[in-house]
Amino acid sequence: MGAAAILWAVVMSGVVHAGQWNPPLAPGTLLVATEHVSDARFRHTVIVLAAREEYGSVGFILNRPASTAGVRNGGFVAPERRFKLSIPEGEEARAVLRFNGYCGWQVGQLEQEIAAGGWRTLEVDLRWAAQQAPATLWDTLQAWWGWAWL
Repeated sequence: MGAAAILWAVVMSGVVHAGQWNPPLAPGTLLVATEHVSDARFRHTVIVLAAREEYGSVGFILNRPASTAGVRNGGFVAPERRFKLSIPEGEEARAVLRFNGYCGWQVGQLEQEIAAGGWRTLEVDLRWAAQQAPATLWDTLQAWWGWAWL
């Protein structure tokens, strides 16, 4: 998968849909790992879904900071590569998140993991999620939504 396939801008409504968890999968949806996530490397992760195409899905881990300031460990695929996620904030200004690596799923794989209870999905203002401390984002979402089953 080339870098060009991973470049995009996420446009969010700016509204958390209270009471509506597990929205349809779309760029900008958060994937919140549960205790049933199949790969232990994803334990307590929060991932922003960045692309969902005919070849599969791509996302970035929001709550794993890298050793470089301002960069996050985006995933286990291509960790030597850097990626940027632009979040529109009005007409001109943009927040930019930087990641080393990304997470990838083959066609149908993510849907199977969600159906097995490995992930909960949440539509939220991505600007809000990006401003949270990475080390406490998963706990914040669990406390906020009262998800005892995470």
